[in-house]
Amino acid sequence: QFQGKYSEALDALASSEYFYRLVKPVPPESDLCEVINRQAEISIKFGKPESALIPTLKWIKRKRANSDWHDEARGLKLLVEAQIELHHVLDAENAIKNILDIYRFMLSDEEKKKKLKNRRYGIENAKEILTFIRNAANKIHGSKYEIEASSLLEKIEDL
Repeated sequence: QFQGKYSEALDALASSEYFYRLVKPVPPESDLCEVINRQAEISIKFGKPESALIPTLKWIKRKRANSDWHDEARGLKLLVEAQIELHHVLDAENAIKNILDIYRFMLSDEEKKKKLKNRRYGIENAKEILTFIRNAANKIHGSKYEIEASSLLEKIEDL
């Protein structure tokens, strides 16, 4: 339209965007993150952890911005798994520390414990993630993280 060749280009573009949204709407935020999670899991299982890093990092940032601790912890678990596969020990240790911080924060008072219990799959995912972190810390020789993960796991099992 700026060059004068297509007089109704912006109108055509707007109508095509409208039509595209009717045919294929943008998925909700939670579904989009779930897809990214599944793709990252598959990439790691097929031995391509580097392809899981970038989308997972974007997902973690988005969840952190929304204060969604549950999905952030799930993303960090995938990140640790990918970083261990790539032998990025320091990055994996940092992600492990972040996961432990999340669950330490969630177990810090009764109101947060209630949120953890009431979150769909909150307790189950917490147990799975902390068990994974305990084993991952053992692999990378992070004994202090292994001990902390075990103690947090015990606290969650007592809920």
